[in-house]
Amino acid sequence: MQHRVCCGGYKNLSYSFQNKSRSPVFKIVDIGILLLFICLFGDCEPNVKLHIDEKVPPSFSFGGNGYLDFFSVIEISPENQNLPRSKQDLSKDHVIWQVWPKGPSEGNVPIAAFAYGEIPHGFIQKVPANGPPPSLLEGRVYEAGGPQVKMPEGVVRFTIQNGKTVQLSMPSSY
Repeated sequence: MQHRVCCGGYKNLSYSFQNKSRSPVFKIVDIGILLLFICLFGDCEPNVKLHIDEKVPPSFSFGGNGYLDFFSVIEISPENQNLPRSKQDLSKDHVIWQVWPKGPSEGNVPIAAFAYGEIPHGFIQKVPANGPPPSLLEGRVYEAGGPQVKMPEGVVRFTIQNGKTVQLSMPSSY
């Protein structure tokens, strides 16, 4: 089987795909390389998911694939707690902690678990400008995660209740 290549020459590709003497391991490697190219150069949809534990302060971890542009913890004002994002007055909410990747490769997901106030490896803290973030208070509502438009499952709401972190439902029509 002859195929024309960009240089004007011909290349016999039958060895790669039709040679029955090739080891099954090489065939698996060929398939793996093909899948890698499809993922790298194809339309692989980012799928970032944020996980939170019950400890106080909570630990966060990101799974899936994609890129975390930043990570914020926001104290949600009582007026905004039951409203969909499109109807909230965001000026009433307060960013209490925010970290950003130091460079383009540090924000790649998955990201290992890190506790609130503990700067993840490869990130820098931007809010607050100096020192640790404020303690999380019992009964307040917080939202943690990356940019919601880019990663709808990369955002969680939570509160501190009876000495545990409790994940809350996001308002409908978020």
